[in-house]
Amino acid sequence: MRMLNERADECRATLGPERMAVEAIFRLRDEQGEWLYWFELSGEGGSGLDAARAIDRDHIAYSERCKVPGHVAATPELLLLPEPVARAVQEWAASDREQ
Repeated sequence: MRMLNERADECRATLGPERMAVEAIFRLRDEQGEWLYWFELSGEGGSGLDAARAIDRDHIAYSERCKVPGHVAATPELLLLPEPVARAVQEWAASDREQ
């Protein structure tokens, strides 16, 4: 997480090509250990992580080390956003713009 935080501008630059409207990482510490939860909201047709980019290579390597074996992506069930925010996110995700 330190690497992603220190390189936040570099991470942010990948969001357009990935069609990633929102990406947030949450940390939870409990009696069983420490857990990271990713929340991603993206449009269709994004490139995903691209190993040609240094930040994405490092991100992939970290993900492979920290993800629980056999993990699966959760199915979104509900997202509540104020109407102006929802409209802006949906318009951006549907657009051809990268930034």
